[in-house]
Amino acid sequence: MPDIKRVTVVGFGESAKGAIKLLKNIGVKVKVSSLSSPLKGEESILEGVEDAEFGKHTPQFVKGQDLIVTSPGVKPSSSVLRWAYKFGVEVIDEIELAYRFCKSKIIAITGTNGKSTTTYLLYNVLKDNGFAVYMAGNIGVSLSSIVLGLNSSDWICVEVSSFQLKRIKKFRPFIGIMLKLTEDHLDWHSTLKDYISSKWNIFKNQKQTDFSLINIDNISFLKKNTIPKAKIIFFKEDPIYNENINAVVCCSHILGIEENKVLDSVERIKSLPHRIEFVGVFGNKEVYNDSKATNISSTIFALKSLRKDVILICGGRGKNQNFSILRHNPYFLKFVKKVIVMGESSSDIRNSVQDIKKTIVVSNLEEAVYEALNLKSPETVLFSPMCASFDMFSNYQERGEKFKYILNKYYGK
Repeated sequence: MPDIKRVTVVGFGESAKGAIKLLKNIGVKVKVSSLSSPLKGEESILEGVEDAEFGKHTPQFVKGQDLIVTSPGVKPSSSVLRWAYKFGVEVIDEIELAYRFCKSKIIAITGTNGKSTTTYLLYNVLKDNGFAVYMAGNIGVSLSSIVLGLNSSDWICVEVSSFQLKRIKKFRPFIGIMLKLTEDHLDWHSTLKDYISSKWNIFKNQKQTDFSLINIDNISFLKKNTIPKAKIIFFKEDPIYNENINAVVCCSHILGIEENKVLDSVERIKSLPHRIEFVGVFGNKEVYNDSKATNISSTIFALKSLRKDVILICGGRGKNQNFSILRHNPYFLKFVKKVIVMGESSSDIRNSVQDIKKTIVVSNLEEAVYEALNLKSPETVLFSPMCASFDMFSNYQERGEKFKYILNKYYGK
């Protein structure tokens, strides 16, 4: 980026901090504008930054800049974006910034649910089979924070969200994986069409030498969006393996890894934290932490995977989801026996299911755990919020850790 000398990074989360690090390392003058303030110990990240503002955005941090780099959470309606368009300043996402310095081959994974699981599985399969491989993106480590240390012989598995893909310009994965798409994030995207088209951008810059791996359930979206130029390979969930594993098998086949070696690796891999994570037995109840379930379909996936009668703890920021669809879902109807709801969406969820399921409304996670463990039956508790965490927590990881902390502190042996 020879003509880029002055850049404003918007936000101060993991992506923004990675972008700041990258830009400082290449000698660019960096400004930071964030609605949230640095946590204790994060001040060192601002060393060498030209200027920073917290708790607000102002046009002075946009005007005169060569580039604006956004964090995934910056909504299209943000004042920063309006000012950027007004002053003619280019806007890209952090993932696009990192790509412009990336020498490695990228495998990018997106979809509505299962992105982190697929990314994690694929990373471990490649590592077990001798690849020099890294993992970044929405899974917790920003691509910007590691990209300058990557070589052309390295591989990078990148989890990408619709927020990131909406603002890409040149981002081009060698292999793009599209898991099943369902309705999500309608509090951020203006319409379902905008959400789907943003996801579809994963294929936008691919060439004929690349690969597009698509869950066959997305065939209707394929007809409504630009057909990828890359080689298209379809995969699906089947009675033996879920879509995560089948996506990994397809991708590994392209890279020359035999299926039996893929499955050997998958069997050795432990589940991700906060994704149908078995926490332990408390009293007479098995407890699972599925804090990463930030939408309805993710919670349904957990119910489908566990196949046990459960007390469901759920609720949070609802993201304009239609919770009434739970009334017609066979897994919810079969396996959920009692519902404990909390957070901003508690009224919406309660009103949608209280006439078909025993429903208890609580004010916080501590009360939810207490109620769940004191109900006589069933003997499995599933914490699967099907909502975003931002009404009560900074992210799903903090929410999941708090859930486990409550269990171990007050109910552990």
